Amino acid sequence: MIYIFLLGGLFLGWSFGRNNLSSIFGTAIGTRMVSFYKAAFFAALFIFLGGFFSSAETMFSFLKLAEIKTAAGAFLISIAMALTILLGSKFSVPVSMAQSSVGAFIGWNLFFHFENDWMLIRQIVAAWFYGPIIAALFAIVFFYLLKGVLKYGHLPLVYRDSWVRLLLMVSGMYSAYFLGANNMPAIAGMYLKIEGLPPSFVLGCVCFSIVLGVFTADKRVIQTVSHGLFPLSPLEALVVVFSCGLTLYCFSSVGLQNLLQSIHCPSFPLVPISSSGVLVGAIMGVGFVKGHAGFHWGGICKMVASWLVIPVASGLICWSILAILSKGGFAL
Repeated sequence: MIYIFLLGGLFLGWSFGRNNLSSIFGTAIGTRMVSFYKAAFFAALFIFLGGFFSSAETMFSFLKLAEIKTAAGAFLISIAMALTILLGSKFSVPVSMAQSSVGAFIGWNLFFHFENDWMLIRQIVAAWFYGPIIAALFAIVFFYLLKGVLKYGHLPLVYRDSWVRLLLMVSGMYSAYFLGANNMPAIAGMYLKIEGLPPSFVLGCVCFSIVLGVFTADKRVIQTVSHGLFPLSPLEALVVVFSCGLTLYCFSSVGLQNLLQSIHCPSFPLVPISSSGVLVGAIMGVGFVKGHAGFHWGGICKMVASWLVIPVASGLICWSILAILSKGGFAL
């Protein structure tokens, strides 16, 4: 019976993969440098690897958000998060798993009158805002570096597209790995504390569901990312993809955190961050370098508005499901 409740995690993983291919390869697909199916294959593979092998770093922080001890509770909160992600897909916007999970956990804690860890929540929410700024700064730096390499590297034009396509693929794999590492705790974390569910089995099943989601990705969301924010050339798409991957790495790597702390520098918190926010930040970094005349402000405002709407919607959906079930006499 307990394995039936794992279906909620599988539904959530599928929703995540379906919505978040755009956060990795959306700009590469939009510039037609990488085909959809090739992008889906490598995104699925590296999200799986990152989630399975490198998600422990952010897992500890995530599990402190709410105390969920039953498989039924994990199932319900997964459903609430998945419905929020599908709602975002309905409006053609990429949805952050971090934002959806925090909103659902707050709704859970409020319903049961549990105390929220507001210090951790503030830390996570703060990362949603300075994460895009960091991605924008990375994008600006890499834009000028790439421009310098092309200017002084004397790369023949006949080879440029091939190199850009190859680097887009490598950068996309890098981003996919750390997207899986950073967001896996928000998908599978609540199931890992359930007695009777082997952690490796849970992670394997959830990763497989993400793979299925990636191959059925919502192309409307990819369209929003690739054309609805700022028109990007293939070289600029490369800058965006690599900047996103490096930002996700900063919030997922315990090695980097230990290194920065050892030299007495501020370190990045190991918390799930908004992949869609990081993507928008990187795109806007490129846009500001080129001049803001090309921004599609309607699309950008819709994305930014979703950062506020998604946590609230997720919390309300979770609270509503719990209220309906409690009135029906279901024990959670």
